[in-house]
Amino acid sequence: MVGDYVINSSSLSEKMDERIIDISTAPSKHARDIYTVLWSRALDSNYSDNQHVTLGASNQSHHNISVILDDLQDGDETRRGVTTFHNSDFLDGFDDMREELTMNEVTKMMSMPYAMIPRSNLPERDKSYLTENLATSVGYLVNGQTEDLAGPSMLDFRDEEVVIAYNGSEKAPVPWYEGMADLKTGTLFKAGARSGAISAGHREKDDNNEYQLAEDHAYHLGLLLQVTDDILDVTQTDEELGKDALSDLVEGKPAITVIYGLENTEDYEWRRLREVVEAEEPNAQNLEEARDILIDSGAVDDAYDLAKEHRDSANDVLDKVGIEYPEWEEDLRKLSGMVYERSR
Repeated sequence: MVGDYVINSSSLSEKMDERIIDISTAPSKHARDIYTVLWSRALDSNYSDNQHVTLGASNQSHHNISVILDDLQDGDETRRGVTTFHNSDFLDGFDDMREELTMNEVTKMMSMPYAMIPRSNLPERDKSYLTENLATSVGYLVNGQTEDLAGPSMLDFRDEEVVIAYNGSEKAPVPWYEGMADLKTGTLFKAGARSGAISAGHREKDDNNEYQLAEDHAYHLGLLLQVTDDILDVTQTDEELGKDALSDLVEGKPAITVIYGLENTEDYEWRRLREVVEAEEPNAQNLEEARDILIDSGAVDDAYDLAKEHRDSANDVLDKVGIEYPEWEEDLRKLSGMVYERSR
């Protein structure tokens, strides 16, 4: 039970709900529920503590399900050093439920947060706005995940340059990357920021109003998170990262470090980097050579600069918001600072 939300769903969804509730009501590294509540408090919502938990849980649940979907798509056995949900002993003794964890069934679970809100203790005046907000976000999230997975097939190599070829059109790699990351990672932060704004009575976009500013902050936080993820994939080892390092190179994904690496190199280094990105199964030696190329070419430094740009832009947004209580603004600044520093 979250607030007054009572579980009433399939047995598999109940197991999912249990995990969602555990994460949402205990200290954790999951940021989307915390982020939602920070905006709700920063904009002076009159929600009770119980209602804040429910609001955060409804947003966090989207992320939990998308992580399970992502792990299924990638076939990952661990995430950050923890066994992925579909492989975990959490489902031991429930073989029928484990069999239900197909791509199709997990995608259907994206509707679960919408059931949480109508049956919750959230104010009736806000329920339709909050449900519409989540419903809008899930479509963008699926688009972002799809683009991310299709990324390797979109890379079109030419004479020492590369473009993103997609749906019969071409895009420069960096703008494509920022659009994909905004959908894949930023969408759920935007949903959280908008939920917080809705809880405080701000329900529509307008130039420089609190609803729009909260969404703008979420855009930069989402990009910051994705860029630092890409940096860590290059700079940390398997043990430090808690999952396979250099996975972007192994999968041939146009991560921001890979994009900058291809932009910054030529001749031998460019060809070697291309070979690794295009290889179906690059060997360990080639991967380490590619890592060195990304670092020596300045690609990682350029990614740090982009991360810093989004961190500073997020903080610039806060300067425009009328936050009555400084402690909540300080927490929002700390959040973007912590995301940036984790990659240093």
